[in-house]
Amino acid sequence: MSGRSFMSSYQIGLLFGFTIGLIVALIFAIKQKKRTEYDERQMSIRGRGYCYSFITMMVLGFTYAFIQEEVPLPVSPGLVIIIMLLLSGTVLNAYLIFHDAYWGYKYTNVVKYIFSFVTLFLLNLFMTVKSVVDHKMFQNGILGLSEGLYPVLTVFFLLLTLNILLKMFLDKHRKDD
Repeated sequence: MSGRSFMSSYQIGLLFGFTIGLIVALIFAIKQKKRTEYDERQMSIRGRGYCYSFITMMVLGFTYAFIQEEVPLPVSPGLVIIIMLLLSGTVLNAYLIFHDAYWGYKYTNVVKYIFSFVTLFLLNLFMTVKSVVDHKMFQNGILGLSEGLYPVLTVFFLLLTLNILLKMFLDKHRKDD
């Protein structure tokens, strides 16, 4: 053994946080499943959205596999994988939002989700600014997973919130016409 510990405290915290987040998400999904109902049109759109998301993930994955050894990226490989996952999630979210399949047909409490997304955006923005001010964003010229996750999540939640707000704006102006 080289004297190096199995996992750093950061990795343990990340694993613990991810596990807790997954458990909370599953609990909410189980509760939401009882309330959320999608009609056939929405189910079809959701299926197509998952297909587009999968295709996005495949294209990004193959692209990264081909360029990773030829083009040195100033980003850690773990962060690249997370960026690819969030980009494919953004494709899915945008497709579902703009085709009215993000929420079930009976769901009306969109403001609760917007508030949650804005709060997550602001928290990640705060951590991004803190990393920049403390000069911790890049280590040895590489944007690592620990500090790079904050700006990536900031952009993800900003895009998600803007997509929802734009869709609400467009729907409101269509009803007025």
